[in-house]
Amino acid sequence: MEQGQPTGESFPAKRARTDDGGPERITRSSDIWFADGNLVIQAESTQFRVHCSVLSMHSSVLKDCLSIPQPIEQETVEGCPLLHLPDHAVDLDFVLPILYGDNLHVFDSRTVITVEQTAAMMRLGRKYELKAVYEEAMRRLRGDFPSDFHAWKSACLKQDRNFLPGKRTVIDIINLAVEQNLLSLLPAAMLTLCRSLPLEDILLGVELVDNARAPLLPRAMHMCIKGRTKLLCSFFKYFSECIRLVIPSNNGCSSKARCAHLVSALFVRLIGWTADQDRIKFPETWKDILAYCEDEQF
Repeated sequence: MEQGQPTGESFPAKRARTDDGGPERITRSSDIWFADGNLVIQAESTQFRVHCSVLSMHSSVLKDCLSIPQPIEQETVEGCPLLHLPDHAVDLDFVLPILYGDNLHVFDSRTVITVEQTAAMMRLGRKYELKAVYEEAMRRLRGDFPSDFHAWKSACLKQDRNFLPGKRTVIDIINLAVEQNLLSLLPAAMLTLCRSLPLEDILLGVELVDNARAPLLPRAMHMCIKGRTKLLCSFFKYFSECIRLVIPSNNGCSSKARCAHLVSALFVRLIGWTADQDRIKFPETWKDILAYCEDEQF
């Protein structure tokens, strides 16, 4: 598995409470409640009735946990020991069926899934050493956001994607990468973000249908703005040097005024590209640069 431990930052999860602000109401999962199960797992306010043998078969971590002798006065539900897990109920609601042979479409490379589902696979797969679940989550993330620049450009052009498209997809993937300390995903994901969203949406979060916003985590925000600034500065420096090299020197120049005007106008263009608060739109070739020059009738 990829090196690095989760940072502790995570997507916010709402916890169900009674109308009077009292204790949480405990609910049973409608999908994962087996009458012959011998263990009840509780995450947040949701309980799942499962089989120790199924969990132990897929996870050595849970197998070791369940092998520890429990005290006689242990809390039970319908005669089954109750195990509290500090995980999101929605994550278990998606991953537990995979252990029982459902939701296997996630392993089909032709099927797109949501970032939330990938996050569930990543968190629980990594934490409980569910190897197949974890590796599939990583395959999808690395497929769309590889660490190699040329592979990323190719990924941007391909029609088959690993995730359902959405306004907040890249933001959620960056948050997941920061939460799980998957730093190799961040360059491609943040470059995609800067090319997709204006600065305002990066700072405030993308606006959703209910007028709420999906923001970056604070650490992700700091990294993204710092990286965006460095990228723009590097772009300006690189193209400034390129322009200096291709513009003829004063010796033998037949139109010094014309060259001076071209350099001045082109630098104005560069400043505009690097200072623009809209999504980043770099010219990728000299042909694009010359197109701007032709617009100015040079």
